[in-house]
Amino acid sequence: HRQRRVKAALEAAWKAESGRILAGLIRRLGDFDRAEEALHEAAARALERWPADGVPERPGAWLTRVAQRAALDRLRRDGRAVAADDWLAALADPAAGRDAALDDELARFGGDDRL
Repeated sequence: HRQRRVKAALEAAWKAESGRILAGLIRRLGDFDRAEEALHEAAARALERWPADGVPERPGAWLTRVAQRAALDRLRRDGRAVAADDWLAALADPAAGRDAALDDELARFGGDDRL
């Protein structure tokens, strides 16, 4: 029963938010494939975490944040240096402008602002 609620919540969030999330990731990463991979990883993590933790109050925001982190993790795994302390500080302080911090970090990896 709980698993069905989780799947329904994820499907609803996916329908309502995935296009916007994907567009933002593409804009920041400059790479459709990486953006899509990060978004799918976020959905997979939702299916793992939400049954135990509950569906978050703002599922779209949760998916966005997890997809952003997945994209950065992938960049790190690919051998690109990331200023982790600056990134974590921006995440800890919403007033610092998470999106601006993410844009700055991802721009270091060749993101294309024209997207």
